[in-house]
Amino acid sequence: MKRSIYLILALIISSACSKILDVEPTASIDVNEAIKNKRGVERALNGTYDALQQAGSYGRNMALMADLAADNLSWTGTTYDYGQIADKKILSNNVVIDGMWTSSYDAINRANNIIERLPSVTDMTDSEKASVEGECKFIRALMHFDLVRYWGQIPLKLQATTNLNNINTPASSKIDVLNAVINDLKYAVQTMTPAAKQGYASGDAAKALLTRAYLYRFYLTNDVTDLNTLIPLANEIVTAYPLTGSYASLFGNNSANTESLFEVVFNEQDKNVIAQYLYPRSLTGRYEFAPTTDLINSFEADDQRGQMILVDGSNFPYANKYQDVSAGTDRVYVIRSAEVQLILAEAKYLLNEPAGDVLSALNAIRLRAGLSSILSATHEQLLSLILLEYRHEFAFEGHRWHDLIRTNMAVSVLGIEQFRTLWPIPISETQSNNAIKQNEGY
Repeated sequence: MKRSIYLILALIISSACSKILDVEPTASIDVNEAIKNKRGVERALNGTYDALQQAGSYGRNMALMADLAADNLSWTGTTYDYGQIADKKILSNNVVIDGMWTSSYDAINRANNIIERLPSVTDMTDSEKASVEGECKFIRALMHFDLVRYWGQIPLKLQATTNLNNINTPASSKIDVLNAVINDLKYAVQTMTPAAKQGYASGDAAKALLTRAYLYRFYLTNDVTDLNTLIPLANEIVTAYPLTGSYASLFGNNSANTESLFEVVFNEQDKNVIAQYLYPRSLTGRYEFAPTTDLINSFEADDQRGQMILVDGSNFPYANKYQDVSAGTDRVYVIRSAEVQLILAEAKYLLNEPAGDVLSALNAIRLRAGLSSILSATHEQLLSLILLEYRHEFAFEGHRWHDLIRTNMAVSVLGIEQFRTLWPIPISETQSNNAIKQNEGY
């Protein structure tokens, strides 16, 4: 995090961003000077969204590492730090995880800077300020959520860091972090409009992410209140945001669809290299990752989701959800209503509701994939069926590791030691933050 602190004054408003406004370069502007009016707030908010495009965030690694760390992707490239993740033997000096940590806290700090300076802005209405604060808290919640799922106890950053005076921040417990995530998302639901343009947070996006947060908190507390709270929210989302008719239409086509709640958008100026990392060299990719044989063999023959894995002329399999190798304009989904549908199924399973009710939620996903409904299952079979649908529906979208960790299945499915269900705190953080301790086992 120290590196991102040094950069904060330069990066709080990204000079590279151009999605919302045509802004002049601002790399040298002091943050107090930059965020003093509505124009400055808009530019800073734009820069906060742009932080999600970084390679350490949804520009590459947040989208793929949960698959590589689990059993959906294998390492087929040349970057050894990815090999550590695939082998489940990550070292604290791994540059990939360092980039994910740093990018996440960079986005959090950008959001915090805006939140703290909004009260002094005089040319915005209270409702406009509240809406912007909601967007910032949505991004802050998302980043804290991503961090806690990989690292467990992490520094909870709810105030801006603008110098080196307050970098020694102890880690907060997982439950404290999730509580903060839920509080931020509740505020976002209340203050933002329900829907928004592509690439921007909305009240409904926050509501969808809330269902995920409540589910994760249940696994820590075993308090069924969280499950009973998320179910009506999930029902609202799946009703308002129906699944698209075709699974394939979600990919290779960046136009809006009914299913996306929040996605990170890219263009030729702000691009990602995900397709390049997934495509084989025969198709001008670098083939850093390939679908595992285990994943390929797990699909039913008629499953349209399995058709997102292709083979080149040399019979090398590759993921085809991201297809723009040259320009890197593929969108990256953060949450879509299909996930909320499966969260609904999982919550009903955890509440011991009748198997038919669980399967009803599950079958909505299967039917869209071209599969038949599952008509019956024992309670013991339901979790495996739910995890399989998560695996197939969200392959290469950054879910698999978290699904296995959340349900306490990672050790048995992946054959790893328990301590490796958390990643090591990056050495850059433990060396610069005297108040943090390394995760056990590293």
